[in-house]
Parts: sequence; structure tokens; C-alpha cells
Amino acid sequence: MTGEVELELDTPDIPAYENDLFSPTSAIAFDDRCGGNGDIWVADGYGQSLVHRYNAAGDFLSSIDGTEGAGRFDCPHSLWIDTRPDAPELLVADRANGRVQVFDPNGTFLATLIESGSAEGMLTTPTGIKLDDEGNLWVVDRGNNRVQKFTAQGELLAVYGSAGDDEGQFLVPTSINFDAAGNFFVSEVSNSRVQAFSPEGEFLGEVAAGLLRGPHGLAFDSTGALYITDTGNGLVRKFEPLAP
Repeated sequence: MTGEVELELDTPDIPAYENDLFSPTSAIAFDDRCGGNGDIWVADGYGQSLVHRYNAAGDFLSSIDGTEGAGRFDCPHSLWIDTRPDAPELLVADRANGRVQVFDPNGTFLATLIESGSAEGMLTTPTGIKLDDEGNLWVVDRGNNRVQKFTAQGELLAVYGSAGDDEGQFLVPTSINFDAAGNFFVSEVSNSRVQAFSPEGEFLGEVAAGLLRGPHGLAFDSTGALYITDTGNGLVRKFEPLAP
């Protein structure tokens, strides 16, 4: 990678943007390496609460707003594509509605996996979703200050964390990601930290304690290095892989 811009996705030329902003929160590509067609899906969570589909060349194709399914999106925040089924599925974390909706690669509604609420197995303002290598769905349940693990069909498997600032607790968790060993990392805005846990949920440590301010996004590269968007400091930081 050279850092040169290869593609820019323009604001969709539809009536919703005649007088309003396009303010996307996440994007994901249906990569041909995973059997996909290269389509790029973009969640306009902070704009018009729409999810847009572009082709691999960056041409706008279509939009979905959730009304075909459980109801109109309200801040769709995070996206994931499950390539394991015979027919791949697009998962949308419908943040302000407290649910996860599922669509096919053409944007046709399939199901609502998880509903809104504060009880275990329910969600309040989910912001991060990701599938692990075993196909389990992990959701950052921001409003309930916890991380929940579900089957791909939405059955609850485990709950991690509660509100607080002790080890294993969360205040406004935002993103989740996994390293090659299956350890999971969770960023927290209000506690200004990233915590690391074993695949079973055992607390492993905090990344660069005291350094971060309101971290959001998490990503790993092929070497295992962790990248953190240190939002409050206006930086992206790179950290060495977690020691085995």
C-alpha cells in the first residue's frame, strides 16, 4: 500500500441528500476473495440513516432504509457480511433502534436477529458487530455497557462486562475485534481505554494504559499489529501484537 487514494464513494444522487449531509459511519466490501462480487455497502449512520450499495468501481447502485423489515433504520452504525451461508447475508447494527437486521446481498430483508431492551440477549444502541472464526456473532451493546456473544441465528451464548471502570467492566464500549489467537479487544469511549480478553472472556490487560482518549475503531494487520483510532487525540496508533 502506498497511501494513494484508489477509490472515492460519492454522496448518492437521491432526494434524501438534496439538502442534507452524507455522514457515513462504516463500510464493508463483499470481497471477491470471499466469493463476493466486490459490492461495497456503506452505512450513513450520522446522516440520513440509510445503507447504500455501490459496485466495485464505486458506482451507486441502491439504498435500503429498513422499512421492508423491522422498521426504518435509526443510525445504522456498523455492518458485517456473513459469507458462511450458501447465500451470504448482510448484518446491520441498527443502533438507535437497538437491533440487528439481516439482508441478502441484494438488500432484501431476511430477519431481525436481536431485539431492543436491557435484559440479557437484548440490545440498547449496538455499535459494533463482528463474526468470529467459529461463526458466532459478537455485538458491542453500548447502551448496556457490555459485549454479548450470540450464535449466527441470534441465540445468546455469553455476556461480558457491566457498567463501571474496573477490569472487565465497560463505559460506552464502541468497537470489537479479534487477533489471530481469538483474543478479543474492546474500545471504550468514556473509560478511554482498550481492554484485551481471552476467547473465554478472561481479562488479559489494557493496551497502553493512560495513553488513549475516547478510542473508537480497532483493526489488525497480517502481522498481528493492532491499530486504534485514538479519537480524542486525533491520532491513529499502531501497537505490537499481544505477547503469547
